[in-house]
Amino acid sequence: MARKGSAAIITGGLGLIWSSLFYLISTPASSYYYIPLIFSFLILFISGIFEIREYYNKHLYQIVITTILVIMWLIIYIQSLSSGVDKTIYYIETGLFTILIIALIIYAPKTWGKIEKK
Repeated sequence: MARKGSAAIITGGLGLIWSSLFYLISTPASSYYYIPLIFSFLILFISGIFEIREYYNKHLYQIVITTILVIMWLIIYIQSLSSGVDKTIYYIETGLFTILIIALIIYAPKTWGKIEKK
């Protein structure tokens, strides 16, 4: 599983750097669309750390990822109130990333259960 964890760390780290740079260099009106992407890559990076360290504590994993998800929602809610961003597209993007993250929260511990049984 180290290869899977290494791939997640590399993908998450590079994606985090890439999306953070685009967030910083883009115009203020379009930079808000990178926030869900930044948090998604952060969650992928953290999932890779859990995989590579072979730390299969399902409850801790779910608490950490859920906390990051709630922080993402709070930042998105606060920024949507104070910006001139198209809220429909912003909320659709946030909803899609939320669904993907929830799927990861459900899927990752199931694969860990199979690893622990071996």
